Amino acid sequence: MNSIAANELNALSPGEILEIQKEVAYYRNKYQVNRFVGESIFSILEQEARVLYYPIENPEICAFFRKVDGRQFVFINTAIPYEKQIFAAAHELAHIWSIGSPKIRQSEILYANAMNGYAGESGTAQSALVDHAEQIANRFAAEFLVETHELQEAIRKYKIPEFTSRNGDWRKDDSDRLSHLIKGVLTLMDIFTVPYKTIVRRLFEIDRLDRSLCEALLTVQARAENSPIRMLQQRFHLCEKNNEVSRRKKLDNFVDLSLTAYENHLITYEKLESLLELENKTPMMFRINPPEEERMSEEELEARLAEDE
Repeated sequence: MNSIAANELNALSPGEILEIQKEVAYYRNKYQVNRFVGESIFSILEQEARVLYYPIENPEICAFFRKVDGRQFVFINTAIPYEKQIFAAAHELAHIWSIGSPKIRQSEILYANAMNGYAGESGTAQSALVDHAEQIANRFAAEFLVETHELQEAIRKYKIPEFTSRNGDWRKDDSDRLSHLIKGVLTLMDIFTVPYKTIVRRLFEIDRLDRSLCEALLTVQARAENSPIRMLQQRFHLCEKNNEVSRRKKLDNFVDLSLTAYENHLITYEKLESLLELENKTPMMFRINPPEEERMSEEELEARLAEDE
């Protein structure tokens, strides 16, 4: 299996990047994405696959994909921050659409470390080796969610400073500009609803950051409890949606199928209760009351008592 170091900011070839950008343009046009994708990524995903949303208490598992009898299924772990759910959904779309691959994968478990460099938690620019196909899926997800022209427009609107060789050594620059850059990164995270590292990498990829500053920013632990990023998010009231852990429960059309089975007398009321409980729902929410217990007539009661004697 070909692997590349995740700290290589230019891990993909110019040809691969160009192909990714062509695919981004094609699918954004196909789904008429004219502005920020954000959480609409889920509606796009649901048009391509049967999607299950459920919280599992393992932050290392972000999503998984499986193809069964020609049908595609995707699971999204809703016990992880919302921004990571969004990035994971876009990552899985890259596999569904066979971005950078001649054929679709049959299955994949998307672990958190496979998204390192764009959505990882480590406080370092370096991480474990990441499969080349995952690097392609990550770059596609980043560009699909944070499209270059939209990013440049947001940079102009919020006057986010540039730190490249054209503007001198960033280490010698004043702290005010650097502080403004950090706040700008948080603003862009809020606009696009993507992780901190995604924005930092995208700024580097469109030549708004020097490599040295990009690598320095990537070492910041954005989600740590004492992280300066979390502190600034709270200070400026930014990224509340990003940090939300929704714990959403939606198993495709499972509720409708369960209700239909009950209405057609294929399952009992008790079975319906247990099925709906998987999505924190009850029959009463659908105006379905428990069946009344049938009472025995006096004759039936006397006959039952006689049998017992």
